[in-house]
Amino acid sequence: MIETDVNKAVALQVYRTIQHIIMGDLPVEGVPEEQAESPYPSGNTYVTLEPVGRLLEEGDYKDPWTPSSKKGHGNLDAARALIDLVDMGQETYPIARATNNTVDHVYADIVSKPSVKAGQPDPDLEAQLDAADKVLFHETEDGDIDDSPKYRHFKKLRTAYNDARAKYLAARLDLIEKGVAIEDVEVRTTSQKQTMNDAYDDWQGIAEDIEDALNVKKTSGKFLVNSVFARAKTNFEKSGYELGVPDATYHPVRVYPSTWASADAARSNWPTLTITHKETETDKTEEERNLTADGGFGNGFWGWNIDSEGGGEIKRDKLHKNTKNLKISFKYALCSISRSWFDATLFHLPNWSAPFRAGGISDGTRSQPSTQHALPMVPTAFLCVRDVEISADWGDDVKDYLSAANHQKIGVGFGPFKLAGYAENNKNETTHQAVTFDGDTLKQPGLQIVAWVHEILPYSPPVGLTS
Repeated sequence: MIETDVNKAVALQVYRTIQHIIMGDLPVEGVPEEQAESPYPSGNTYVTLEPVGRLLEEGDYKDPWTPSSKKGHGNLDAARALIDLVDMGQETYPIARATNNTVDHVYADIVSKPSVKAGQPDPDLEAQLDAADKVLFHETEDGDIDDSPKYRHFKKLRTAYNDARAKYLAARLDLIEKGVAIEDVEVRTTSQKQTMNDAYDDWQGIAEDIEDALNVKKTSGKFLVNSVFARAKTNFEKSGYELGVPDATYHPVRVYPSTWASADAARSNWPTLTITHKETETDKTEEERNLTADGGFGNGFWGWNIDSEGGGEIKRDKLHKNTKNLKISFKYALCSISRSWFDATLFHLPNWSAPFRAGGISDGTRSQPSTQHALPMVPTAFLCVRDVEISADWGDDVKDYLSAANHQKIGVGFGPFKLAGYAENNKNETTHQAVTFDGDTLKQPGLQIVAWVHEILPYSPPVGLTS
């Protein structure tokens, strides 16, 4: 069945395109099997779109402090802003909906109040865990715990490969959408493929020790659950900081690439992706049905929001029926989130419980009521864009929206893209970022997040405090 409603069709195209460049397998010959599969497996990866985009100010996230920052270096305000940005829990729903829980708080409950069935002592396995931890972590000058330099470099190179892979898939998709023959697509994407392969080789060149250590924690940890939880608790407690706020405790995060918020980096390194409206197959999955339902973009692709931080109720209006030849383009970067204090292997271990019923953190599925699960999934990456341009043969509605956006200084979105509004941290609403329009093309050059990538946590805890 073909979807002809322009609102739903565009929503599906945007969602599928973003999913493809993040989760798509490499559909080409001559690629090693281990490289062909997506680093974000479709089975446990969930992509959410922002309801109206999330505008950001570059300066709010510049040079954030980390545990490995030299004394006197690193911005504490930026470190707190970055934590606030990426620490929120979200519902398993294709349009981003924040829950009342954060990654930090749920994880704190898990590692500080676990009930673990003690196993038999095994000095050999304990020694293996000790060796793995020495590869993955190091103690800072202040006695705190952070990722080891080699592990940080591993994450940096892995992100570079994931980004190059996404760029290659996007370049192929763009040519295929334009009707270019597949043999010519391969020729015309040779440079992107080479960049991707080089990035993969760079990453794998240092990966062996790190991956061996991670495998030890997964395999040996199953027999030493009590020890793994004790180590996780120590790491978590040694990773808490005031960050300039007395009596507060923050757990810092990193985002790779570190230049993700830089306008200069975007100008020189970010590729452009173009999505052209066409009639498309109707929704196929539960996520797509929710995306285009009346509670989602089925109510309209225009979105209104007067809240500077993107919260509150969003009013939606449908595109005018006379809107034709719609095209969306933007520069983008796929950015990964790193939490040195978060041990994901805990969720794969047997014989433990926390202050939740069995499955009360996550039931491992793609559809989890937020009232029944504390942390169904963890944000692991986000898609940043700049230089959003949306052109069309517009209906009569567009001028009214732009006038309201710029003159009344309210937030206006077009699907997951923010066209006008205040930045995330602009509490005093001092700088309204306006949209420009030349009669054909809407333009918003500012930095914004339009999509989030999550890892669905497995069924956890495996044992509940109550049945």
